[in-house]
Amino acid sequence: MSSYVDIDLENSKAHEIDLEKGVVTSAYNTNIPEMQYNNNQQYRECLRRAFYMTCDLEHLMEENPDYDEETLDEELYENDKTKRALDYVFEKTKDNPIFQKMYLHAAAKLICENLDLGMTLLFSYDFFATFHKCLLKFLNEGVLSEDDEDVKEILSH
Repeated sequence: MSSYVDIDLENSKAHEIDLEKGVVTSAYNTNIPEMQYNNNQQYRECLRRAFYMTCDLEHLMEENPDYDEETLDEELYENDKTKRALDYVFEKTKDNPIFQKMYLHAAAKLICENLDLGMTLLFSYDFFATFHKCLLKFLNEGVLSEDDEDVKEILSH
């Protein structure tokens, strides 16, 4: 796929543009069918792909030869792209009763009712793979049901 990332800094939006299909996607990558990870490094890579982060590992290693692998990984994390992706997902889902229920359920783990915080928790290691499936169904297909197995999985934890 031939693509590039178009960043509109004035409006804090990032879009990946597929030049072959002429499709503009959002700040959250809905073209990844499944998030698979078995450790922290793989999880972080999945987040980077979902949030359209770019990594210049060679340059960072040259500038910081004494950094260990985890420190390098943390240095490559792009907070601005994370914020854009989280804002986008929240804006698209905040009025949906099923997402509200999942967000409240996650927020309750911290003894609060903040929907935004609840959504952020669903991007954590334990929930991200399942939450991503819910997002794909809703953002790509426009449909998500309380009877959905992934919704049930989130609400059962």
